[in-house]
Amino acid sequence: NGDTGEVTYAFSEAFSFTVEAAPALPTPKVSITGKTTVEQGENAVLEVQVSEVFNASYQWYENSAPIGGATGSQYRLDTFETGSQTYVCEVTSSANGQTATAYSEPVTVTVEAKPTLPTPTVTVSGNTMTLSSSFDASTGTTASGTAAGVISGGKANLDIVKKVFGEGNALA
Repeated sequence: NGDTGEVTYAFSEAFSFTVEAAPALPTPKVSITGKTTVEQGENAVLEVQVSEVFNASYQWYENSAPIGGATGSQYRLDTFETGSQTYVCEVTSSANGQTATAYSEPVTVTVEAKPTLPTPTVTVSGNTMTLSSSFDASTGTTASGTAAGVISGGKANLDIVKKVFGEGNALA
């Protein structure tokens, strides 16, 4: 009927056709990248790398428990407390009414305490001042050093401070 835009077919022989289901979704391949040892208070981010994924959704877990709101491809860790936590990311792929889910291998992240700097010792005897330190901030190792100098004009000799604490130190 040309006026309505409809098409009518007439078949003189029987025919059949087969509708096949969409192929199964491949299982996502999942891995996590990021630093596994961080210092207390340092920014730490884990990121999930995925392939063979369609319309991905994410859920992060800490020590087997789902982390509320952690549903993106990255997770920023709380590094205020020291210790080790294990993280896993679940990735779900969905297309054509099908879903496929995979989990990353567990990744353990250790938060270490920041090293504490010792308080320098200042000793004044007469017109001589002695500064002592027992920490080498450049290497993080314990070392000791002592310097002495003469106080003149009411101010300590800055060379003493530089010798003990290093050039550019806040005290120098």
